[in-house]
Amino acid sequence: MLRVNARHVTHVSGRKSSVLDCQWLQQLMIYGLLRGAFRPTEQICGLCSVCRQRGMLLRSQARHIQHLQKALTRMNIHLTNVLAGGVRERGRTMLRAIVAGERVRLRGHAAGRG
Repeated sequence: MLRVNARHVTHVSGRKSSVLDCQWLQQLMIYGLLRGAFRPTEQICGLCSVCRQRGMLLRSQARHIQHLQKALTRMNIHLTNVLAGGVRERGRTMLRAIVAGERVRLRGHAAGRG
């Protein structure tokens, strides 16, 4: 069995039905005119899948952080003005302190001492 790139075959004029396409492909295969398409190994396919998933999660993370920052701004909490990095470890610590009602400790977090 040979996996063929469909782009190399679909532009043939006059072959408009599945039966004719199948017969045409069979003739091309018999005469050795079809080239096999590139198919990466299973390890490479798995790696590509992981990379795609990671990229999707990073884009999703950025969108969620923007939603969080917008909600904080609406509550008059300008965390992005205090922290250069936005919502990272120090920002999460500050948010936990805000939720816990600790106001004095926030200055230490903003100055980098907490």
